[in-house]
Amino acid sequence: MNTTRARIAHVALTSLAGALVALGLPPWGVWPMTVIGIALYVVAAERASSRRAAQFVLALVFAWSWLAPAMGWMWQLVPGGFVVAPLLFALMHAVGASIAVRLSRSLSQRVIARVTMLALVEAARHFWPFGGVPLASLALGLADTRLAQLARVVGPLGLSWWVAVFGGALALLWLKKGEFGWRTRHVALSMIAIVVLMQLLAAVAPRGSETGDTLRIALVQGGGPQGVLAINSNPRDVFDRHVTATQLLTPRDDIDLVVWPENVIDVAQFADSTARKTVAREAKRLGAIFAVGVTEDAQNGFTNAQIVVDVDGTIISRYDKVRRVPYGEYIPLRSFLRALGAPVDRWAWLSPYHALGVVQAGIFGLEKRPAALVPPCLSLATMVAISLTILFVRVDAPTRA
Repeated sequence: MNTTRARIAHVALTSLAGALVALGLPPWGVWPMTVIGIALYVVAAERASSRRAAQFVLALVFAWSWLAPAMGWMWQLVPGGFVVAPLLFALMHAVGASIAVRLSRSLSQRVIARVTMLALVEAARHFWPFGGVPLASLALGLADTRLAQLARVVGPLGLSWWVAVFGGALALLWLKKGEFGWRTRHVALSMIAIVVLMQLLAAVAPRGSETGDTLRIALVQGGGPQGVLAINSNPRDVFDRHVTATQLLTPRDDIDLVVWPENVIDVAQFADSTARKTVAREAKRLGAIFAVGVTEDAQNGFTNAQIVVDVDGTIISRYDKVRRVPYGEYIPLRSFLRALGAPVDRWAWLSPYHALGVVQAGIFGLEKRPAALVPPCLSLATMVAISLTILFVRVDAPTRA
């Protein structure tokens, strides 16, 4: 009975650890919880049986408890995808944890192997399956903190590894709390030193220099009811809301660039559409370039593009997606999910063949997010229309060489 209770306790702790990791990711974003969750998982796994089957189950429970809540939004789009994705990625982490335990003997080696394998599996998720699904990754929790500066040096995968190492170091310190001295705790302290030194490196890494020029950019989010599927809405309503929000700008605002989000315009072909004429009219009125998100669905397929319209209405640039979003722009394993009863044919337009699939993000280095979250180095005259409320914020944005 005691053994059974211990197993249940370990499973419960790893599930709690996964939930804490999820709490550190958007939309909650309490980033220290991610580090604490990883530390709790490592401690619980080390206190449990070292048998591979037990370690596999604990890693599976931990990863699923982290990924399922963090990907919960997927349920609204494709329930079958929500069932498959967190479970598949959790299985990947379970296999990785089993390998880590198999390859290491001492406590310190196992902790290092666990967090390294955790980061490696996260890296693998960026490329496989379905061409990569980097959702709910560890780095996302730090995106709106100064710690994210490390991504300039090592990228998001390196930032995920940093989070894993941080959690592993805390776990190792706890597991060796009864031991004292450099000899017994040097591995944990070395891991802490690596965490600190990497952030110091990011702080002094080159950032470029200001050119003295500034840009005034308006970011427009048209707003509207949330949680509404595209098949239950009129694409024209989305377009009209963005036009209405854009018309709150005036030529006196002296805007250089107006940015509309992805998928605002849904037409067969943008170049010949009335939507383009409307965008051109607004560009001429404001004397500003427009970068608009367009979905074109001509010829039994679709492309997802960011198209740039000049002040005189001409199209001067476009970027088409080159990687499709699984369960967003096509449905992998459609036949399998259909056999399980998932209503995949409800989204017949999500073709597995024709999408050109991640729109180029951050024009002039500015990410599409509320101005309150814009990094301190950016400050531009920005209008951000959020949901049903329009928020005006004034900031400047020096350009960098």
